Amino acid sequence: MSYYLTKSNPNVYKLRDALTFYRGMSDVSWTTCKPAKPGDILFIGQSGEEAGIYAREIVASTTTFEAPLEEPDHLPFFVNPEDARKLAWMAPLEPFENLKHPILEHNLKAILILERVAKLLHIQGAAYHLTEEGGEAIDRLIEASEAA
Repeated sequence: MSYYLTKSNPNVYKLRDALTFYRGMSDVSWTTCKPAKPGDILFIGQSGEEAGIYAREIVASTTTFEAPLEEPDHLPFFVNPEDARKLAWMAPLEPFENLKHPILEHNLKAILILERVAKLLHIQGAAYHLTEEGGEAIDRLIEASEAA
């Protein structure tokens, strides 16, 4: 199993609106890294003032494809739909679920092995492969947060 982080800029994409819209749906594809495989974990995050991880998803199939983000379902979530004219590697996900409590940047920075993840939330680029150690640490944070 591999771990990936994908993130969006709140000045470009309304992540929380999209997460609410897709909650509980099946047949949702999301930006990931090309080598994503079934069972891999995708953390969905946001940069900006409220930087953090807002969803944890499981890649459902090996179908990873390069797709335009200008599909009608995606457009309402772009601050400026002209920004949607990019291609991205997408992977189908298992039924979509959001985190009850996002893992915010300050929580990531508090754990030494997750400082890199906190930095990745703010650098340009859509998706990143995470170390197994980093992915497992995020999973532990999520488990503790969701149990509270």
